[in-house]
Amino acid sequence: MESVYPDSPAETAGLQVGDVILGPPGAPFKENQQIREWTMLSKIDAPAPLVVLRGDRQMRVTLAPKPYPLQWTTVAGPPKVDAPAPAVTLTAYRGSVPPQLADGTSHLLFFWATYCGPCKASLPEVLAFERERHTQVIAVTDELRDQLDTFFKKFEKPFPETVAMDEYRKAFLAYGVSGTPTFVLLDGAGRVRSYATGYTPEKGLGVAGWSWTKPAPAGG
Repeated sequence: MESVYPDSPAETAGLQVGDVILGPPGAPFKENQQIREWTMLSKIDAPAPLVVLRGDRQMRVTLAPKPYPLQWTTVAGPPKVDAPAPAVTLTAYRGSVPPQLADGTSHLLFFWATYCGPCKASLPEVLAFERERHTQVIAVTDELRDQLDTFFKKFEKPFPETVAMDEYRKAFLAYGVSGTPTFVLLDGAGRVRSYATGYTPEKGLGVAGWSWTKPAPAGG
């Protein structure tokens, strides 16, 4: 672990900087940073055991996940509509990530995760918005390259071309992202035009003036 936040579930469980989390007893993690997926999918407030390597000694801790993120959204809340968008540096996984977001063109930041069902459900509308509004979608995730490689080898449905990595969650924190998917529309001047979290077909992307109707199946 690179850091342990005060009053976090990790601190309560007794985890320390430098600990290596091996996974649940009898079911060790197989991928780097798989603890993120385990945490997001675990039941809130349900204590769960984890095996940790501290130095050369294995030990067991009990961690009770809390709503995520626990405190960051109160420290760095979402930017207000019409406010300047926080400046962040993103690492391109694929596609062309602009060096700065205020580059004269609009962008839709799509904060997502490979295990997020609503993120996948939103993809047809996200791609329709990109096409019809001529707005680059930047799909931002905190997952690592190996995880993305595995995901895209199996995921065969259309997906935004531009995918960016935010390994240390600096963009997630700067934009106060409390869940995925989160959609942040920026104009060419780098100002926030809309901000919405979560997705259902009825709710859509949360962009004022935008509506989309899912095309009927061919032959229907």
